[in-house]
Amino acid sequence: MMIHVHDIQVIGADFMANKTITLHVEDDLAIAKLVQIGLRGMPLELHHVASGDLAMDWLDEHRPELILLDINLPGADGWEVLDFAKRKHGARGFKVIVTTARRDAVSRATGEIHFVDKYLIKPYTMQQLQAAIEEVMTPSTDEDEEAYASMDYEED
Repeated sequence: MMIHVHDIQVIGADFMANKTITLHVEDDLAIAKLVQIGLRGMPLELHHVASGDLAMDWLDEHRPELILLDINLPGADGWEVLDFAKRKHGARGFKVIVTTARRDAVSRATGEIHFVDKYLIKPYTMQQLQAAIEEVMTPSTDEDEEAYASMDYEED
């Protein structure tokens, strides 16, 4: 099976020192192109796939730091993709921003159950998406303290 993945690399912003490996799962190619253009100023290595099944194929071979995830997808839906990613890469091994037209309470609750980092309802602006990415990718004080506490120190 051949997987068609569109890659772009973007440089910019101070909130991340290196490019963040990002999987964008979106079946609407017009939205995918707008996101690609709109995120050019951010330090992202953006990979796009247009179905849940292709997302799982990509995740089987790669480890993202961030997933921009639509829910209504051909093949596996976004929640199935997220479950697969967590089984493959660990429950908190990456950040997730759900981008969906689903605005009902059940869908939002499902997002909370899946511990998504941010839930954006379509239509959203590029400024909203950029702000969401900066928010979830900027380490919080708790994450800094957790990383510091987990460091190994040699005793002299």
